[in-house]
Amino acid sequence: MYRIFEGDHLYTGLDDAPDVQVVTKPNGNGVEMSIGYVSALAGGRRTIVFFPAVFEYRWVDDDYSSVWPHKDHYEFSLIEILDSEYIRRMVQSAPFGRSSPGYELGGVLKLEDVHHYRIGFDGHGIYDIVSTECSVEVHELSPPPA
Repeated sequence: MYRIFEGDHLYTGLDDAPDVQVVTKPNGNGVEMSIGYVSALAGGRRTIVFFPAVFEYRWVDDDYSSVWPHKDHYEFSLIEILDSEYIRRMVQSAPFGRSSPGYELGGVLKLEDVHHYRIGFDGHGIYDIVSTECSVEVHELSPPPA
């Protein structure tokens, strides 16, 4: 089961080469990740999806996407996978297994605050991102002068 984030600015079917940036943070504080792509015909709009607190991310080539968990959970858009196998594996392997229910990831972070996002690009592949949140920036681009 998954939910689709609404809005034509999230449509990914127009770009098969998104810009992906991963920025590390000091002192074991994970990474930030952003994925930017063309989201309107003729390059008139650019969308950037930003994940500020990433625990895990994966990319798989478009040709091999059927071998991943949740293989039927896909849109040409940003989605959130509910009841995620990736989050379940994180909890099972976390050293905090005896924490109180809902706090299995360390006592400070609530399990309900961890999300599995997926964004796919035709001809490029799928990104799975486990993060506490995501935000979206939309940049309308001016057409080039005639």
